[in-house]
Amino acid sequence: MKYPIILLLALLPLLSSCNKEETETDLWFRYAQTKCADSWDAPPVLFVTLEESVAHYFVNETEIIVEEIEVLPEAEEGEDCEACSCKTGTVIRVRVDEEFAEEMTAEGFVED
Repeated sequence: MKYPIILLLALLPLLSSCNKEETETDLWFRYAQTKCADSWDAPPVLFVTLEESVAHYFVNETEIIVEEIEVLPEAEEGEDCEACSCKTGTVIRVRVDEEFAEEMTAEGFVED
């Protein structure tokens, strides 16, 4: 179990800080995080940060190549409810090439 986490931690800098420069074909997508209905595991279940959790999901569960991930805590007003579908107020932004636009929409993201 430790090896996938170590591998992810080794790959995370590639996703977050050593990204290629933004190009004309890159698009930003946003996702309003929910209390527990997201496709990825929420920290601290497996990962230290939400960025790591989202990166792990895209690397292992999709064909989408992610260029950059940003997490904006309290970017929106959260919903005062306890259902899994309730929004937390945190927004996850992901930069991908436009070729992945349809797949990002299918994952619940909207173009930003």
